[in-house]
Amino acid sequence: MIAQQIVEAARAYIGTPFHHQARKKGVGIDCVGLLECVGRDVGLPTFGPKNYGRRGNTLEFVEGCLQATGFIKRESLDFEPGDVLVMAMPMRFVHVAIATDTGMVHAWNGAGSTRRKMRGRVVEHHIADRWRRVLVSVWKYPGA
Repeated sequence: MIAQQIVEAARAYIGTPFHHQARKKGVGIDCVGLLECVGRDVGLPTFGPKNYGRRGNTLEFVEGCLQATGFIKRESLDFEPGDVLVMAMPMRFVHVAIATDTGMVHAWNGAGSTRRKMRGRVVEHHIADRWRRVLVSVWKYPGA
């Protein structure tokens, strides 16, 4: 099933250091790069905007890029493994992650985290209330 392939591909990036606009497993990646690389790894159309800021990207910009690439927006915030989670974070930036059967995989710079193992790398963890509160939309990869 393609959803499981998406999750497995995302998990293959766990531990990759966070680096803004990077796209290389084991070397550096950001949250947008993770979506792009995972899509490419499983043969799906990729979400790959370039020239985006580290902060200040609007929800409209991110969702517009997803829609233009063929991602399909779910009508609710219910999600399944392999879905893309879009979160409107404090301080005016938008973050994306990939849902798994146990939570989510995302490239996180570690801002606001007090847990050392969560800082500056691709991680997987359960989706705590603080993440659910900022979840604003859920998308399916095209062809998934």
